[in-house]
Amino acid sequence: MKPFVGLLGLLLLLSFMKTCADDWTVRVLISVKQKVEEISLVILLDGQKI
Repeated sequence: MKPFVGLLGLLLLLSFMKTCADDWTVRVLISVKQKVEEISLVILLDGQKI
């Protein structure tokens, strides 16, 4: 019975780690998207001044 409980705990831990990794990936992609938008806006505004 103990090996089954250990395996169940391991699967639960792996599932939690995947959820955290997916959440982290989404946060990183949103941050990168915001930075690209900021840089694009600066380039666009800088081009209009000339």
